[in-house]
Amino acid sequence: MLTDPIRLLVLLSGLQFLQLPGMIVGQRVLAWRDDLSKLTPVSRRLVVALGIGIVVYVCGTGVIGLLYPRAAITSEVGRALCLLQAFAWTTRASLQLLVIGPTWPRHARWLNRSLSCIYSALALGFAIICGQFLAAQPPL
Repeated sequence: MLTDPIRLLVLLSGLQFLQLPGMIVGQRVLAWRDDLSKLTPVSRRLVVALGIGIVVYVCGTGVIGLLYPRAAITSEVGRALCLLQAFAWTTRASLQLLVIGPTWPRHARWLNRSLSCIYSALALGFAIICGQFLAAQPPL
């Protein structure tokens, strides 16, 4: 599975959708609505807009990977998308583990660990795909 970049990309693209239930559970477990109500209207709308943008990005790139895995592996634009995904998920996993995770309340640490595993798997998987691109390049 890890040696076939197309199958790996399909797996990773599907894995991205696990963030959605995590977000739904997260808003309940962490009482986001209560916290959002404390913000000014402009800040509240900004946070909601950023959250929607993240969901659109994650779902959009997941759908692209599921519908066009061969193009994502063989075209320059597809490879650039995979590189962006590797960078984005590495950043997200790092933030979850090093910045956000230590602040989670005790009752929600199970969710933090679950999300950290998902983000780390996505980062590693896309890094493997990008490494396969580099290994396939002819020497200069």
